[in-house]
Order: sequence, then structure tokens, then C-alpha cells
Amino acid sequence: MRRIFLGGLLLAVAAPALAVSNLNVTVVNSLGVPLAGANVAAIFFNGGQPDQNATRIGVTDAAGQLSFDNTFAVGHSSFLIATDYYQVVATSQNFLPAILDQFNNTPPSFAAAAPSLTPQTVIITISSTGVTGLGEIDATLAGATPNSMVFGQLGLQAGGGAAAYGFATTYGTGAGTLKIFNVTAEPNGNTYQISAYDRAKNRSASAGVGPALVAGNILVVGAPLDFATAPPPVANIGSAQSSGQGGSLSVTGVVIDTNGVSIPYMQLNFSSQYQDQYGQNFNDWRGANTDPNGVFSLYGLRAGSTYYTSLYGGCNPNTGACYQGSQSTAAMSAIGAAPGVNDFLYVSASVVQTRTITLNQMPPSTGKMAVYVKDQFGNPFYQ
Repeated sequence: MRRIFLGGLLLAVAAPALAVSNLNVTVVNSLGVPLAGANVAAIFFNGGQPDQNATRIGVTDAAGQLSFDNTFAVGHSSFLIATDYYQVVATSQNFLPAILDQFNNTPPSFAAAAPSLTPQTVIITISSTGVTGLGEIDATLAGATPNSMVFGQLGLQAGGGAAAYGFATTYGTGAGTLKIFNVTAEPNGNTYQISAYDRAKNRSASAGVGPALVAGNILVVGAPLDFATAPPPVANIGSAQSSGQGGSLSVTGVVIDTNGVSIPYMQLNFSSQYQDQYGQNFNDWRGANTDPNGVFSLYGLRAGSTYYTSLYGGCNPNTGACYQGSQSTAAMSAIGAAPGVNDFLYVSASVVQTRTITLNQMPPSTGKMAVYVKDQFGNPFYQ
């Protein structure tokens, strides 16, 4: 396939006969048919945040292929940086899984090798089968870093974290267009909030999406996302709170290691107890996952309550480093027990608190666990 592709490249752009690459990506549908015009991103996370200098994006050609071979045309992109660790995602309108879901299910990841005639290859499958009720939301960019890229998300105005991700290139003027594909249609309007992050400027621009989104339509946000006047981000790419009450943003935090490197995709649990006016005890349980920047958010917490923190151990897919879990050192034997090292007292609903949780590194596990499964009659299932 690579020889056929290179032959087509010779005819199309008169590239050198021995063009080299360090990654070839093919995007196909559920039937294995190549998808032309799919957006592909090979994203390098630096310190838990997308690195706009090392990240590469491009669009697949008629054969559904994108080659990172330092050629500037459809179906081609710049070389990846050798030894940097990349995660690869692809998206096209009305094809799922969306970028957010690909990240949640571990996209293809690898350390880039030096460009060669035998590059690494990735095949990504996205499907339009049964996909309905989706639209697209676009926003113009202004004042961003010229000739670079920004990373965007679509969230809910009511809070709750990211609903979709996107990315965009910028021109010499710092302008561009951020396209968020595969957004669930919303007939009532004033549902979504679109934002974008320019890492070079460390600014996050956002705007509310007022009009309703009709399935099959492209909705263009009226106000541009202007980085010239945008503030630094509190948390640009968030993750949803998985349980507990709704409400406005209460806490934004980040999980880091002892070297200060943020840790993405970690699961956190927060628990609290409170009494009502009749002396009845109640539990308040919250859950969250850190996003690609190691950031998490909590909404609608109870003022005056102490929240006790537990984290599962895990590994950073960007670096391969693994971390110990963390269990609250404060026993909830009494309501309002003094918070431990990673616990916190939520003081006031009028102030967004910030938290930093630090985990210790540990070697990856090499052990094995035997699992035996029986049916309802006690008979074992055999592999």
C-alpha cells in the first residue's frame, strides 16, 4: 500500500522518489472504505497540556491517508518530532467516535521514530452507521499566535465539563476557524459554551453559544474568540463530574506528580457527610476524571462540608510513568473530621476554590491476577 501511495504522490506533487515519513495514518469507515477529508491530529502533551509546537494536524487525501513527510499538501503534514510521545485521533462530521470519546478510550499512542522509508502506521476507524442528531459549531479566532494552532472544547453553560474537542490552525494574522464536529443538536439554545486555548500566549478565550443547534446544520458563533483580550485559563479542557448534585463551578484542580508534571486521565472520588435540620446523616459522593491537562472540576458542592479524596493508582499514557493511589488519611468517623493532605473544606459557594493533588511515582506493575468466572449454577466458564 505504501508503494502505491508513494506512486500517487509522485504524480500528484512531484515529490522526491524516496520521500520519507515517520507516520502514515489511514482513516476508514466501518466497512474499511477510506475516508477523504478526515481531520487527523497527532498530539504531543507537554506537562499534561497539548503542545502546539510539536503537535501536527492534517487532512486525509482521496485514499484516506495522511503522511507526516514534511510535504505541504492535502494528505501530508510536517515531520513528527522524533522521541516525542504522540496520541493520534481523527474526526469527520457525522462519524463517531468523536475526539472526546477517542481520548476516553486510549487512542493509538507511540514515541515517534526518525523519518524513514518504513514509517510507523496507524489505521483509525470511524463510523457513520446509525449516527443521527448531530451538528457542527464553528467559531472564528482572532489575536492568536500566528502560524500556529489552538486547542478547543465545547462545554455546557450550566457546567459539567467538556462535551466535544476540536483544534485549528492559525494564519499569519493570528486568525483562524475552530470547528467542533459531532455536537448533539439542541433545540432550546443557550446550551453550549465554546472555548479555545493558546498555549504560547497562555490565554483561554470563550463565548456562549446562543442560538439553537439544528441537526445537520453548521452553527457559526457570532462573537470571535479573541486572544488579544482573553485572560489566562482556569481550566480550558475539563472533564465531567460523574455524580452528585449539579450547580455552578465550585472547585477546579489539577493532579500532578512530585516533579510538578500534570497527570491526565486519573479517576478521583470525593465523599462528604452532612446532617439535615432533623439530625439525619447523608452522604454526598462526587466523582471526576482528570482531562488531558490533568485538570478536574467539581460543581455544586455544599458550603461548609469537608470532602475526603481518594484516587485510584494508574499510569500516564503520555509518558508511561505510573503512580500510587491516594486514600484520605482522615477517617470519616465524625461529621466534619479534620481534612487530610488531599482533602479540603469547601468554604463558600461564592468563591471557586483551587486544589492541587500530588501523587508519588511507582514502578509499573509486573504481576498477574487470575480470574475465574462461574455461571449461576456454579459451573466454571472456560476460555
